[in-house]
Amino acid sequence: MSAITGSEVLADRERLLRAIPLGGGLHGIITTDRADGVLYVLSRYEDLEWWLPKSKSPESAADNSRKLDIARIKGKQLRSEAKIVLCRTIYGEDSLKNGSIKNIFDKLVLWLNWLHDQGINSQAQVTPMVAAQYVQHVHRLTSPSKPGKPLGSSTKRHQLRSVELCWHRLRDTLSAFDHPWPESSAYALSGHKPSYKSKTDIIPDDVIRPLFQSAESLLGRADELLGHRDALDKYQPRSTSKASENKEKKPLSKNSWLEFGVGYLETSATRPPRWVLTNYSHHHRHPSP
Repeated sequence: MSAITGSEVLADRERLLRAIPLGGGLHGIITTDRADGVLYVLSRYEDLEWWLPKSKSPESAADNSRKLDIARIKGKQLRSEAKIVLCRTIYGEDSLKNGSIKNIFDKLVLWLNWLHDQGINSQAQVTPMVAAQYVQHVHRLTSPSKPGKPLGSSTKRHQLRSVELCWHRLRDTLSAFDHPWPESSAYALSGHKPSYKSKTDIIPDDVIRPLFQSAESLLGRADELLGHRDALDKYQPRSTSKASENKEKKPLSKNSWLEFGVGYLETSATRPPRWVLTNYSHHHRHPSP
């Protein structure tokens, strides 16, 4: 175990990231860790086993939970593509915990080994038709812990997201492929339904209509309103008392650019008229207990 500095790690990572689109020079530092205050290299790009740092795992986690065994992926080219995806994910998602990265890796293994079993040796050969076949394959899978029971929508979503992740991470490489499902997404194809419900009531049409009309009217007068605002900012009162100052400003309000006068303009030049807000409040008034 040899010590290394943080600047050396960053320089090597930058070099490796620049090399990936070119397809050469794919070697360098992937992960590091510390022991007794010393920074050292944990895994290198050229290794077939990448180890994630202990600092991003719970203390109770087994050491094996930090290992990414790239040899699990069938086919030399598919393993190379997996390294690009994982490298960019680890570098670009620094906040990800080891459990999240391990889950991404496991779903990546399933996708790439399925490709290999179809006789596809590189993701450059992936078409929307191939991706659609994988969607059908995922829908046919059953739970390993409950034989015969289909996978849950959340599990399906994670498996399909691995395809989207590869599409995103490989776009500037020789292994690039078209978007797997141009008219859809992993979220939609999985059949996943959100478990949350919006807490905000929908604004009724008879309230939202005047709100939009008022907003559109104010936007149409934006240059005029901003000009008056700037004039107020530049106005230098001659009086020292607040009451006298307001009297000096009063002629400005008589220009009728806003029906509510100077004070209204100073607080908000985009607020809808008070009758609209009153109407909205009336619709959402809570009943008395």
